[in-house]
Amino acid sequence: MKKSILIFGAILLIILLGIRAIRLHGDDLENERQSYIKQLGYDFSGEIDSLQIHNGSHGMVFFHITKGHVTKAREIEVNKKLVHHAELILLEFRGPGLIGIASETADKYKKGDSIVVSTDENLITVFSKGDKITESEVLPWLRGRQF
Repeated sequence: MKKSILIFGAILLIILLGIRAIRLHGDDLENERQSYIKQLGYDFSGEIDSLQIHNGSHGMVFFHITKGHVTKAREIEVNKKLVHHAELILLEFRGPGLIGIASETADKYKKGDSIVVSTDENLITVFSKGDKITESEVLPWLRGRQF
């Protein structure tokens, strides 16, 4: 009887410690993603050139910068500091002046719309003819992979 209670207690303790470890790792992943966004220091506007819709509303939004400045080197530099992810990507640099960003709501946009990104404010806003279409945190736009 005592032996089975001890075994049950040990198994329960191992399960609880496992759950705690998984939860802490999840928190570490989320915190690293938020830190990555802040470290980018992006503050720019762009005009949408084209869209690639993949699954329903998901896709890539391609644009060129109209105000501000971004470089691929900045994302590479911040990626070197990652501990819990192999790589995080906000922007894809596709060629001279063409930048892509993954969007869960790409089907709402069209060529000529404006995109405003401020990682310091943790906001991405898309406008069409001066009217706000969407405004969201940067996190859903961020892609990455763990080790």
